[in-house]
Amino acid sequence: MGVRLSSIVRVPAMRDQLILVVLVAALSALTACGSLQSTGASRYPATITGIGESSRFPLVAANYKRGDIVTYQPGNENISIAYDHYDIGLQSAVTLYFYPRIDSVAEQFMAEKEDILRAHAGSRLLIEQDISLQKNGKSYPTYIATFRYTTIFAQQEQTVVSQLLLLALPTQFFKVRSTAPIAQGRAAEESMFELLENVGWVE
Repeated sequence: MGVRLSSIVRVPAMRDQLILVVLVAALSALTACGSLQSTGASRYPATITGIGESSRFPLVAANYKRGDIVTYQPGNENISIAYDHYDIGLQSAVTLYFYPRIDSVAEQFMAEKEDILRAHAGSRLLIEQDISLQKNGKSYPTYIATFRYTTIFAQQEQTVVSQLLLLALPTQFFKVRSTAPIAQGRAAEESMFELLENVGWVE
């Protein structure tokens, strides 16, 4: 299916010095002033409302606007944060996920890929890559898979390119899903990495 590339290193420039705190504490601080708005019969998943500015997950970062913050279980250890970039030049939706580690990162990556292929009829895995993300002076081995499929995106049915990034933090997985129209795939990838430079995804 995909072609695996190895030893690709991306070293993002550190533009802002972020205060280092434990990730769970940061997420707790982010959600402390918000309230839960359940999305179904169960309390979870629930959208957290009433959240203002955050030093780690700002309202605007790299021209992306922060969207919904969703928690999937008590304790803020399983959470997602959406960022959207919609203008004439680029339509890109990025969601950051933090959730507890269970399997190895390789096993989890395989499961995540299979979930995407099952969820989108006719989807194709285009390429897989192994890269290294740098943050706060540390290097994080990262798996990337790039998919192509047709879906409703930006209020219309169109073919999109969608990327999955997965890496292991000390106690959690950090996953990124990035989706954009197929013609904007390269620009969306560059914009996604710029976003990751400007949010506090690591403790």
